[in-house]
Amino acid sequence: MTAKHSDGSNKSSPNKPTRKKRRRKRNRSHKIAPDKCAGRRKQEQQRDKQGAPPKRVKGWRLWMFRVIASTVGPALFFLSLEITLRIVGYGYPATATIKCKVNGTDAYADNVKFGWRFFPQNIAQEFDPFIFSADKPDDTYRIFILGASAAQGTPEAAFSFGRILQTILQNAYPKVKFEVIVAAMPAINSHVVVEITKDFAKHRPDLFVAYLGHNEVVGPYGAGTVFAPLSRSLSLIRIGIAVKTTRLGQLLTNLSESADAKRNVPTVWRGMRMFLEKQVRPDDPGLETVYQHFQRNLEDISCIAGESGAKIILCTVGSNLKDCPPFASLHRSGLRESQKKKWDDIYQQGAEHELAGDYTKAVEDYLAAARIDDRYADLQFRLGRCYWAMGEYDKARDRYIEARELDTLRFRADTRINEIIRAVSDNGAKEGVYLVDVVRALEENSSYNAPGEGLFYEHFFIKI
Repeated sequence: MTAKHSDGSNKSSPNKPTRKKRRRKRNRSHKIAPDKCAGRRKQEQQRDKQGAPPKRVKGWRLWMFRVIASTVGPALFFLSLEITLRIVGYGYPATATIKCKVNGTDAYADNVKFGWRFFPQNIAQEFDPFIFSADKPDDTYRIFILGASAAQGTPEAAFSFGRILQTILQNAYPKVKFEVIVAAMPAINSHVVVEITKDFAKHRPDLFVAYLGHNEVVGPYGAGTVFAPLSRSLSLIRIGIAVKTTRLGQLLTNLSESADAKRNVPTVWRGMRMFLEKQVRPDDPGLETVYQHFQRNLEDISCIAGESGAKIILCTVGSNLKDCPPFASLHRSGLRESQKKKWDDIYQQGAEHELAGDYTKAVEDYLAAARIDDRYADLQFRLGRCYWAMGEYDKARDRYIEARELDTLRFRADTRINEIIRAVSDNGAKEGVYLVDVVRALEENSSYNAPGEGLFYEHFFIKI
């Protein structure tokens, strides 16, 4: 209690602090000495170092780290493995040519292992041997022939049209040195020729001559091949081809082939017989993929040639129509057994009439069979043969063409293949791409525009 003074005012007891003093005392009690504050900060820092979690990487830095970890690391690993394989001598050079020395001069020769990228090694095909100077003389006109066995000159490469072309040109232009290299190989198609063209484009070419198209279905990555299988994606095919240029890719390929011992791959080269289990119907959806790939490959071949500074001649590819029966025939899908039996009976009756020389009766029977099933290639060929014997040559030619289109072992380029060749040459005419219509030339030099054995060995080897 406060004491009352004589003047009537209330004053605090001298023994108790006033409110103001108590507030100042309370404020002073909260103040910490500077040396104590520094010590506390040091303790907090030590605790952070010992037990506090590190700061998390966020945002673009995190994504940058992830990208580097998922790309650079594996790339370095595979690169080191590739270098190691090359150092120990594993694998083979994958280019079409390899460098060599001839009398102390740099030159390029054919690579006998080039085909290993596209065929099993035990049945891989090869170039006919060639060699040319690494430094092309200024007075030399260098020509590369691209294609498969028809371009190589099978059955005798010494008489290939490349050899004949060189002789013709040399006689016509004696002041120019013509160098014609036949860069062709049996059983290949445009997928392989793209890679060949890339390599030869580095050797100062003046002209490419491409004669290819017969093996698009049966060659590597075709719809009826026994080698590398068909893929709808051309990009995937090209990635696979590129991978096999590396030693690591060759190692993985060899391991895969060893592990997959049951693969249906020929162990020896048996020619056309290897493809009997790979027949392709004319309505097979894989054929459209083959046509699309062929057009794209042919366009790229033309572009590669143009970028090298060379011209290119694309040739349509001819085949034996009149004297080459289909290699295989299949009935149309969905034909019932009763229909097939009736078809067989009529067909056999027609064959007997044809053998007896009664072509009119044979045609009647064959046409009756065609009303049941007209997709059988051999039936169309027999109709063509009968019409030819009867002197109805236009009808005969149409039937011969139809027989080729229906052939289920497609070793001859069909009409669509030659249409693509003409289209690509027309589109690139202003860019140094030219066309030689071999098919038209063969037809014009054949009886009734139906090329036969007078111009061909077997099915497409031209007699020159």
